[in-house]
Amino acid sequence: MARTKGMEFDPERGRRCSVCFDMRMEVTAQYAHDHNFDCFTTTNATSRWKDTQQVNKSGLQAAAKFGFR
Repeated sequence: MARTKGMEFDPERGRRCSVCFDMRMEVTAQYAHDHNFDCFTTTNATSRWKDTQQVNKSGLQAAAKFGFR
């Protein structure tokens, strides 16, 4: 994937994860917005391998971009 080129060996919870979360959250938020949903969510924050704050930050950015409160 072009967005993560050069990050193939970054550790779990690193910058590659942020790029992926940002992409996934934006796609999800856009879908929710386009279909008049009141909110959107993810299960990524439930994994012990993921950084909850990292996931939340991506979600909040996507929410703001598409007008969710």
